[in-house]
Amino acid sequence: MSISSGKIAKTQRSRRELAHKAPKLVENVKTALGIRGPNCSQLVGDVMRDLHKFKAPHSKLLTKRNLTRPFEDASSVEFLAKVNDASLFAYGSHSKKRPHNLVLGRLFDAQLLDMFEFGLNGATFQGMEAFEGVRKAVVRVGSKPALVFQGESWDSNADLVLLRNFFLDFFRGEVLPKINLSALDRVIILTAREDGTVHFRHYGVALRKSATHLPRVELDEVGPRMDLTLRRRKSAPAELSAVALKQPKVVTKAGKNFQKNFGTNAMGDQTARIHMQRQDLANLNVARLKGLQGAKRKRAQDAEGDADLEQPDGGVQTDGDGMMVDAGASSARSARAASARARPASAASAAAASTSRRMGLTSNSNAMDEFGGSASVASSLGGNRRAPAQDKNLQRKKAGGFGAKPIEGGYRDLAAERQKKKQRV
Repeated sequence: MSISSGKIAKTQRSRRELAHKAPKLVENVKTALGIRGPNCSQLVGDVMRDLHKFKAPHSKLLTKRNLTRPFEDASSVEFLAKVNDASLFAYGSHSKKRPHNLVLGRLFDAQLLDMFEFGLNGATFQGMEAFEGVRKAVVRVGSKPALVFQGESWDSNADLVLLRNFFLDFFRGEVLPKINLSALDRVIILTAREDGTVHFRHYGVALRKSATHLPRVELDEVGPRMDLTLRRRKSAPAELSAVALKQPKVVTKAGKNFQKNFGTNAMGDQTARIHMQRQDLANLNVARLKGLQGAKRKRAQDAEGDADLEQPDGGVQTDGDGMMVDAGASSARSARAASARARPASAASAAAASTSRRMGLTSNSNAMDEFGGSASVASSLGGNRRAPAQDKNLQRKKAGGFGAKPIEGGYRDLAAERQKKKQRV
């Protein structure tokens, strides 16, 4: 059903026609209608023909003159646009009060939305036929022009802000999801001056060979070249503007509306906001360098050695050479680990033990076993007595059959050897 007429289609043809005119999420290419006024100069006629070529095939140019004036009564323009199914129009006239007059406007639902009146400068105008690259100005299927707006007035002047939106709607062409590089074959440059004059320049894009994989771009002016002076404009009522700017709800492929936290940025791209839980950075896996691993292992060994050298009461004992020794070790394993980490102290202890043997200071004149040697050295150096736990351990080891004769690689088990001899006999 149409918005304005309110009629119900009775045939398949009328249904297709109304469906084609119905509002869409992505609009069709808007058709431009060229209308001649009661008096139209040659300059205005050339401009309208060039605009017709520019918008072709989505353009219609009426050859007969029409007794209409859009700024006084827009009903005739609305009727012609509705009959020809056009949303854009260009009206040309010429009078003594307004020479070389050009009116550009757009409609919504066959009702006038806004229009702009320009004055053409005949001294600077040049049509498409005046340029050599007129073939490049021919609109191809799927081609789109690139619009460039130069000047600060496009943002500061309220009239030019609305005019920029109109030019984008008038020259944008078909909406395409993807654009080929060869389809950008035209460039429109609109330069605004502070006095309200707009310079319209149209160029054709030529892709030349270059030394890189990107082509070399050249611009050839193809016309029309015209200077427009904004005289006056007319906007639609606030009610019609609100209806024209209303956008439908965006629907997904599944037929459901988007959830919250979804939106669209200024470029038309879809954006979304996601919520994540707080991450635990303590368990984050990072790269581990081999050099840092070696340094970390060394620090751990140093810390372990310092912990072993500490006495139960918190004090640390040193020998005559200033090296730390384990005076309160609780087992033979801790004593061996401390002697391995402090090699200079062990060497000094061995030298002191040999000296004491020669001088007859040790009680055991045969040999030093694993536990008796360390006790003798300690008694000769500082007079420290062995801990009771070590004495009990030594007696338990000797009672188990460990001998006192040192050999290379350890001590022989004499009790085990005697048992083997008995079995042989």
